[in-house]
Amino acid sequence: MPLSYSSETELSQMIQAANDNGFKVLIGIDDIAATAETVRFLSLWNAMMLESEKQLYFVCAGLPENIEALADAPNLGFFRRSDTIEIEPLNPSDMASLYRD
Repeated sequence: MPLSYSSETELSQMIQAANDNGFKVLIGIDDIAATAETVRFLSLWNAMMLESEKQLYFVCAGLPENIEALADAPNLGFFRRSDTIEIEPLNPSDMASLYRD
């Protein structure tokens, strides 16, 4: 569901209320993709980070091509400059051994 102006305001107020009560906010997205809604959300997140002292953090995971598509999206230059950690696929033998142990 796309964010409306009122939902953007409500989200900002909820984050501020959490911060005011001593909580930091972490937003996580798994399997991120460059959809119109994701681009709009990231633009909103960036604006919230710039407009105030909110303790708001973001982590996402996704296929390299999806991350690159977001990094190339207009108005998301901050996403391109963000720290990126690339990891290798999990080894099935190692996972089986860990579960067995």
